Amino acid sequence: MQIDRWTQKTHEAFQAAQLHAQTLSHGTLRPGHLLVALTEQQNGLVPGLLAHCGIGAALARSIADDAIAKE
Repeated sequence: MQIDRWTQKTHEAFQAAQLHAQTLSHGTLRPGHLLVALTEQQNGLVPGLLAHCGIGAALARSIADDAIAKE
């Protein structure tokens, strides 16, 4: 991965995912943490795509939390 080529939104998502992992006292950043960050990102692509598919914010967060619990 070339981190220097990431967009600002990508940097923000990874920072939020790291914070979420730390909040849960998880030593490793996992895909579920990134999923939480992406579903909650303000003005991000993912919330709009999910809404277009009829998936609400609460359901998306529940799915993300379930993914973290299974990791």
